[in-house]
Amino acid sequence: MALVAGKLVDIFGTNAIFVSYGVLVGLNVLVVQLFVQDIPAGPETAQGARRISTREWLADLWKIEPIWMLVNLLMYGLSTSLVENYLNVFLVQDFDNVPKVILGAATAVMCTFEIPVFKYIGDLWNKRGFSLVTVLWASEFVMVFRCLLYAILPRSHPWLVLLVEPLHGLTFAGVWTAVVEYARRLSRPGTEAKMQALISGIYFNVAFAAGSLIWGFVSQLPPAGIGFRRSFLLATWVQVSGATLGGCYKGFG
Repeated sequence: MALVAGKLVDIFGTNAIFVSYGVLVGLNVLVVQLFVQDIPAGPETAQGARRISTREWLADLWKIEPIWMLVNLLMYGLSTSLVENYLNVFLVQDFDNVPKVILGAATAVMCTFEIPVFKYIGDLWNKRGFSLVTVLWASEFVMVFRCLLYAILPRSHPWLVLLVEPLHGLTFAGVWTAVVEYARRLSRPGTEAKMQALISGIYFNVAFAAGSLIWGFVSQLPPAGIGFRRSFLLATWVQVSGATLGGCYKGFG
């Protein structure tokens, strides 16, 4: 739909974004109301394990594995928020005569390459013996490579960004699937939902909010900021720090 929306914006202007969004959300709500039914709790959930108190849960978090996971996730979210939230602004600002359909096409390519990664990356630790830390380390260094590519893209060839976007499969789906599995393994029975809510909040809310604010100032054109290309280079250093942390950590997988 992002690809279609990009073309609609080229034809009808930016109002096409809000009209199409409203129509699609309305259709989604209709589908939910008509076809999605509540699923009763299974026997295990209904009976439940021993209830874990908040104090016990917080004590579980104050250990090396959860602390490493949360700090690494925070650093990764800070660096990736530049790409996730400002890529379209970068394309419009730093390239010549960018049609809006490129913006939609970039999102379409990103989402397309998420699908196979979400489906198959679990085989790396379930069937092939790779540790979760190894998968995280490798995927995070792919983000380093991705940011470097953004920094050197020629201004006269904005379509080349579509050759970079397949990396999103690993830099989002790969990292996120591994983190979700990591959090599941760290959770005691009865605390799984809390842990998943915690990692989602840190990544999508705390890290993205802080990163968006920081990069919003840093990526401004000089002299107010350093511009997008230098911001991508700076993001590589942030990400190298996080990926090195993941690469140096041993003993959990």
